Amino acid sequence: MINRKFKLIVITLLFICQIVKGQSNTDVLKKYVVFTFEVSHKDAKLKEYYYWITPQDSVTKKNAFEVFPLYTEEYSKDILDRCKSGGMIDIFSASNATNFDFDDNYKSQVTNLLSIISVNKIEVQIFKKKWDKNGDEMVIRVYATPINGTFCNCLQNHGKVTYGFKGIVYLPVMSFSYDMNFSNSKNEKTVKYVDYSYVEYSSHYPINIHGNSNIRVKGSIELY
Repeated sequence: MINRKFKLIVITLLFICQIVKGQSNTDVLKKYVVFTFEVSHKDAKLKEYYYWITPQDSVTKKNAFEVFPLYTEEYSKDILDRCKSGGMIDIFSASNATNFDFDDNYKSQVTNLLSIISVNKIEVQIFKKKWDKNGDEMVIRVYATPINGTFCNCLQNHGKVTYGFKGIVYLPVMSFSYDMNFSNSKNEKTVKYVDYSYVEYSSHYPINIHGNSNIRVKGSIELY
């Protein structure tokens, strides 16, 4: 009888922990910085956009912090639900559970996020890449946008395919707004003096072969 009660208590506690884990991964409104990598090719009219993100409280660590891939449209609803519960995901794989039945409210939330990013972005760096063999040249502009909002983060693993992506990624959830308090703050100064040129900005997409996605960017000066 005692063993049965003990097992029931353990199962209940595990169930509660799982609920708390899922809620803590999504239900907290936090401050972030979203980085936009705008890529212009020499002979191309269209530009490419890649988004990365970091919590603002990680920026306070002087002049070094990690940035993580942010997806805004490539994932399915079941992938989002799995990420919100803290599970591992593979955005570019499909299964019988795959569906894109997002409700209109969620679609509106993501559209609003992209609008906030675009309207309020500030340029923090420009750099170029050139290939002598084919004559291609790219100009990469990096922008930063401070965001209030709820995002989920989880491990993305493409271990079964050739490009071997593995790392923490973020997906948007809800309640996005521009963080007006970021302007002229210590964190903004840190963000402006960081070198983003070695970030593999498109590495979380299948066309690239790379290693771990969690990239630490470092500033050229010490900020205290």
